[in-house]
Amino acid sequence: MPQSRSAFASILGSATLIAALTAVVKLGVLGRDIIAAQRFGTGEAMDVFSMAMVLPVFAVGILSGSFGSAVIPAYLRTTTRLGRDAGQALLGGISLLGGAALLTASVLLAVCAPLYVPLLAGGFDAAKTAAVVRAVQVLAPWTFLNGLVMLAASILNAQQRFAAAALSPITTPTATIMLLLLYPQWGVMCLVGGQVAGAASEILVLLVVLRRRGLSLRPRLTFPRAPLVDAITQYAPALGGAVLMSSTLVVDNAMAAHLPAGSVATLNYANRLILLPMGLTAMALGNAAIPYLAQLVAEDKTPEAFTVVRTTVRRIFLVAIPAVGLLILVAEPAITIVFQRGAFAVDDAQAVARVFSLAALQLPFYIASIMLIRLIAALRRNTLVARAALYNLVLNIILNAVFMRIFGVAGIALSTSCVYAFSFCYVALALRRIARSTPPEAAS
Repeated sequence: MPQSRSAFASILGSATLIAALTAVVKLGVLGRDIIAAQRFGTGEAMDVFSMAMVLPVFAVGILSGSFGSAVIPAYLRTTTRLGRDAGQALLGGISLLGGAALLTASVLLAVCAPLYVPLLAGGFDAAKTAAVVRAVQVLAPWTFLNGLVMLAASILNAQQRFAAAALSPITTPTATIMLLLLYPQWGVMCLVGGQVAGAASEILVLLVVLRRRGLSLRPRLTFPRAPLVDAITQYAPALGGAVLMSSTLVVDNAMAAHLPAGSVATLNYANRLILLPMGLTAMALGNAAIPYLAQLVAEDKTPEAFTVVRTTVRRIFLVAIPAVGLLILVAEPAITIVFQRGAFAVDDAQAVARVFSLAALQLPFYIASIMLIRLIAALRRNTLVARAALYNLVLNIILNAVFMRIFGVAGIALSTSCVYAFSFCYVALALRRIARSTPPEAAS
């Protein structure tokens, strides 16, 4: 138990650091969103940008979002058992394969945009669809660059060097704000260009930090095959889970496109706002927890890892449930104060507040689920994530169809909250069965 408390304290300390630095980034993002709301409101320009981001975010989510779940446990396992040089060689092999996949995805997104965008944005007219196609093509390099960012951040997190990975995303809102202020005539392309310029700046920063740590993302043709095969074995089901989970974003936006004009923008404003508390809690805890949990499992202290996660999840619910009530209470006045100016009208603020309030219900389940998923990654049981993601996608489609008929675009947010509640219960029960089958002597 004392060791478990020590691990919990270490995770909490690291999460606090990450949350503090993430708060700085989120303030930058909020500033960008305030300026964008003043310029574009929930009009067609924001619909175009929101829809253009769907597929690139989807591609990065499925290809790079699983890097942490697969790379960190494999890297720590390799360095613990074979040494630092073997770990660096493993990173070279992962960079080779991951970079090739990201580059291929970027090219395909740009070339095939005229084919898939009309299907995705079925409720848009021809001019609006053409604008989305142009924006997607400009965004194509972002997919490659942001994928590398996520790989670099995963490596730094594995080294428990959280500061640079947590603070480096400030480059994107900074670049976007500069473009909005200096080149207002570019319109929505300021938002698009800010994404690309920000990702390029961020990867340069992280590469410098890695170099100072004696690490590199330089691809290698020679690498330890067994650890790479192990990483790929864990990456494949995590990738499948990421495909299915990221598909919910695509489904939500595609279904929102069939609602009245501005619905896609309203949904995405609310989603970006809900990312503020998520980034300060779930992402901070998840990024802090994975290296500690993976190290415990690598050292055959699996029961201790379960104890740490159980303690953390209980405390998450104790704090998050009243926090959700507070967020719902202040949602409309806060959104009105922050966003209601320029093209962002009273009706826009009320619509975003309704969507945000229903989306906020997911927070306790989402934050707790992140801890469970990090434990699953440390245990190298990523097939469980893939199964849960499949059930989530099916349930999301069904609930979207039901709730959007009743509540409009706010029904999509309610659907997402219900899906995360189901996902938490499913994964928690599965981990309980795994814990019962874990022998106590594994802790020694």
